[in-house]
Amino acid sequence: AVGVLCLETREKQYHWTDADQNFVTHLSTFLALALKSAMLQDAEKRIERLTWLDSLTNLPNRHLLQQRLIQLLEKVIQRNSRMAVILIDLDRFKEVNGTYGHHLGDALLNNMAQALQRAVGADGWIARLGGDEFVVVVPHFSHRDELARLASRLNEALIQAQVPKGIEFSVTASMGIAVFPDHGRSISALLKHADAAMYQAKSSGRATFQFYNPFKHNVQTREQRVAKQLEKAIELKELVLHYQPQIAIQTGLPSGFEALIRWNHPERGLIFPDLFLSAVEEFGMAQSLTQYVAKTACKQISTWRESGLTVPPISINISGREFCDLRLPHFIRLALEEFDLPARALVVEVTEGSLVQDNETAVEVFKSLAQIGLHISLDDFGMGYSSLSYLRRLPLNSIKMDRSFIKNLPDDTDSAAIVRAIISMARHLNLGVVAEGVEHTVQAEYLLRLGCKYAQGYLYSPAMDSSGVQKYLEQLNAKSPS
Repeated sequence: AVGVLCLETREKQYHWTDADQNFVTHLSTFLALALKSAMLQDAEKRIERLTWLDSLTNLPNRHLLQQRLIQLLEKVIQRNSRMAVILIDLDRFKEVNGTYGHHLGDALLNNMAQALQRAVGADGWIARLGGDEFVVVVPHFSHRDELARLASRLNEALIQAQVPKGIEFSVTASMGIAVFPDHGRSISALLKHADAAMYQAKSSGRATFQFYNPFKHNVQTREQRVAKQLEKAIELKELVLHYQPQIAIQTGLPSGFEALIRWNHPERGLIFPDLFLSAVEEFGMAQSLTQYVAKTACKQISTWRESGLTVPPISINISGREFCDLRLPHFIRLALEEFDLPARALVVEVTEGSLVQDNETAVEVFKSLAQIGLHISLDDFGMGYSSLSYLRRLPLNSIKMDRSFIKNLPDDTDSAAIVRAIISMARHLNLGVVAEGVEHTVQAEYLLRLGCKYAQGYLYSPAMDSSGVQKYLEQLNAKSPS
C-alpha cells in the first residue's frame, strides 16, 4: 500500500449516494494517475542519470565527459590557453576481481573514485571511463610541474585511501598526461595520447605518471601489433618450445631441461622471446602463454615417454605477475592430469626480479604449487632486491645463479666471492644450485670445486627442438640402458 484514504462521517449511519460513490471513484482515479505520473518522472530521472553519470561511482560517465570536453575545448581555444587530461588506470586491478570477487572489486573502485575526487579538489574534475579507468580534466594550468604535482597527489591519495575489509591490496595507479595543444588539438587525440602515455607509465614500473612521448608511443604501437599477432600465433600453434639441458657437472648427464619459448614465424623464421615477451607482459597475455607452455611441455614429455625414453624434469618459466593469480596451480594441475604425468615431471621457474615483494597472494600460490608436489626454482638469483627475504618466506627447492656472475669466473674476484657466498648459503638452506651461462670448461671445474653440482650453458648444449632432444635422449639411453 502506498497510502490510505480515509472518508469519515460523524453520523451513526450514512447511506452512500451515487454522487458520493462517483466522488470516491474519480478521486481514486486521480490518485492513481498522479502516482503513475510520479513514477514516470522518477524513471525519466533515472534514465537521465544513467545517460550522464556512472551507476557505480556517481561520477560523470564517458558520455558526459565527451560533452563537457567539447564545451571546455571551445573556451580554451577562444582564450588561447592550455588544458590537460590525465588518464588513470589502477594497477593490477584485475587481480582484485580474480582473487576477491567483483563485489569487493566494485567496493574498492567506489572508494578509489571518492579518494580521487577529493584529491582533485578545485584543480579540475573527474570522470569514469569504465572498468578501472578514470579521467581527470584540468581546465587550466600554467606549468607542467602543476600537472606532475597533481598526478603525484592522486597516487598518494589512492595509497592512503580506505580499502574494503577483506582485501589485502595496496592500490596504486599508472597515469598518462596529454596537454592541449602540445599533444593534440582534438578531444579524441588528447584521450588517445593520454592512454598511450598511461601505458608508457605501466612500462616504466607502474605507480607513476608519464607525459605523452611520441617516440615511446611508436614503440608501444609496435608491441601492441606484436601482441595481436601473438594471439593468432597461439591459435595457429606457431609458438614452439626448445629445450636446453641442465647438466650434472661431475657426470655430464642431464638432470633436467629448461623449456624456452620460440615463435616460429611463417615469414620471419624463428623469433627469440626477447623480441616479444615485453608485449606479452604489457598486454596481459601472460596467463594464456603460461597455459600454452605448460600444456605443450606436458604433451611433449608424454610423447617422449611413450617412445620409451627416460625424461628428466622439464622446467617452465612463469612470470612473477602470474604468481599473483590463485588459479595458476589449477592450470598446471590440469595440464599434468590431462597427460597423466606426476608433479615431479615439471619444475616451475620464476625470475626473482619479477616477483612482487610482500605479496601474500604470491606466497599462497607458491604454497599451493608445493602442495601439488612441484619443484620450484628461483631464476636469475642475485639480480633482485630481496633475495634473502624470498628464501626465508617461499617454499623453494633450488636457485639458479644469474649468468652475469658466471661469465667472468674464475678470474673476477668479486664474481667469485658472490658465487662462493651463494653456494654456501644454498647449502645451509638445503637448496639446489644451478649455474647459468656456463661456456668454458674452466668455469665448470671451478664451480664444481666450490660445491655447485649443476650447470647450464653452451659448454654442454644450446637449446634444441623436440626432435633434437629425442635424438639426444636416445643416445643417452643407448649408452645407459638402465
